[in-house]
Amino acid sequence: ASYFSGEHPDWAADANPVCGVCYNDLNGTCKILDNLSARTGFTFNFPTTAQWEYACRAGSTTSFPASKTNPSGFAYVENTDTYNKVNVIGNTNAKGLGKPVAVGSYECNTWGLYDMIGNQLEPTLDWYSTTFQYEGQDPTGPETGTYRDGRGGSWSHQVYQSRTTSHNLYYNSGTRAYYMGCRLAIQLQ
Repeated sequence: ASYFSGEHPDWAADANPVCGVCYNDLNGTCKILDNLSARTGFTFNFPTTAQWEYACRAGSTTSFPASKTNPSGFAYVENTDTYNKVNVIGNTNAKGLGKPVAVGSYECNTWGLYDMIGNQLEPTLDWYSTTFQYEGQDPTGPETGTYRDGRGGSWSHQVYQSRTTSHNLYYNSGTRAYYMGCRLAIQLQ
């Protein structure tokens, strides 16, 4: 794991997610994804909003993956949710409240993907839009915008912000935040 801003070096355990990165670190001026692609022969990018939601749902149509109605036991999100008035951590030892936890600390979804909900907010390739429409196959967001769409919530977000279908988290492409991580998509040939 890596923490680019260096504010919390104790979070940089090997099993922890990458945190404190921004869109521009990976896909902008630093060209990290271009370098990774050159080294591996694969094309990497952030998933689109639709791709992220498809992977998160893993065949489910519920608000949370794995056919669950809340993230209890499989997601690391804020444990006091004033919206739903429930404790959503679902883990009595809580594995480190107040910072990210090791990837795989909670159940994966039915496709074997960990931390789609919670732990670290995941940037998408799409610009944020309050009117995003899922039309056609693999739709994309607006061509331009001010903010990027962030999905999945994090350890510091409430459960209603972390639902599979939640479109209320957005960020500036240059924002490095302690709750920001990344999930990459590989383009299949």
